Amino acid sequence: MGCPFCATGQAGLRRQLRTDEVVAQIVAVQRLLQGDVTRGAGVPDHLTNVVFMGMGEPLANLDVTIATVRWLIDRDGFNLSARGVTVSTIGLVPGIRRLQQLAVPLTLAVSLHAPTDELRDQLVPVNRQHPLAELLSACDAYVDATGRRMTFEYVLIDGVNADVAHARQLSDLLAPRRAHVNLIPMNPTPAVGWVAPSAAAQRRFAAALEAGGLAATIRRNRGTSIDAACGQLYANYRVASGRRLPGAERVLPLAGSGPGL
Repeated sequence: MGCPFCATGQAGLRRQLRTDEVVAQIVAVQRLLQGDVTRGAGVPDHLTNVVFMGMGEPLANLDVTIATVRWLIDRDGFNLSARGVTVSTIGLVPGIRRLQQLAVPLTLAVSLHAPTDELRDQLVPVNRQHPLAELLSACDAYVDATGRRMTFEYVLIDGVNADVAHARQLSDLLAPRRAHVNLIPMNPTPAVGWVAPSAAAQRRFAAALEAGGLAATIRRNRGTSIDAACGQLYANYRVASGRRLPGAERVLPLAGSGPGL
């Protein structure tokens, strides 16, 4: 989707996964959990949740996503509770509308990353096609149809979108809604010069959201040591030279453009 802070998103499209390839991932993990694997405390012996997220945009491969969801929740398929399924999206409104028509209580997670259209146009290019008012209207309709609380993802980038002022803007934008905000500290990649704010700044951001009436969680990043954390997938394989990604090169000046960014 071309987000400049995400190495994965700038890797370019190779092809779409087929339904059987998505299903195979689920089946493989289920077999591992049911087999002779060493499990830590609290790890179940079967899959309890499935999240559509990672190297790709689920709603850009909509037919496959929906077909997999139908199989997941079918009693004669995987027989997973719909409430155990989360679909993450960067904000493709037509796909959200289509999910709404399913009338299935999936959890919808929207990657927001900015509280204003001006900043989100830079950080999430699809915002130029589906600005915040249109996106949030689709989210509201989804909540009305399914009764599920919305989840919003927000990557924290020091000097770009992580000031307390941004948190207050985000609170104003989302406070009328029953929503949860997942705060994701920026994961470093060799091609992007941005970093996460300090732990204290992250806590201040979360506290400002909570003061505005929103539930907020700072996500514990995992997989950074093998470049497998959020936004890092494909980073070393593609851009290990240390050069900046093209999208980041265009947008990096935002970091020094003043408190409004």
